[in-house]
Amino acid sequence: MLQDWELGNALNRALCYIKPDVQLREAIVTGNMRSREDVKRELSRMLADDSIRKPRILQFFREYFDYDLAAGYLQGR
Repeated sequence: MLQDWELGNALNRALCYIKPDVQLREAIVTGNMRSREDVKRELSRMLADDSIRKPRILQFFREYFDYDLAAGYLQGR
């Protein structure tokens, strides 16, 4: 398993392009990013927080499912 900062940065980069938010940095520094439960807690919090932009999720759908082309298919393309 990755160590605190490695794990926190990997989680953050899976969703965002910006540096980790205050709560994630605090979890890393205080040693609260060491277990699966810790990762699940932070991931759930980040996904539920609408103030955190998550462009990497949209990028995933664009790249793997041609999400940008979906409108054309729905219109009988």
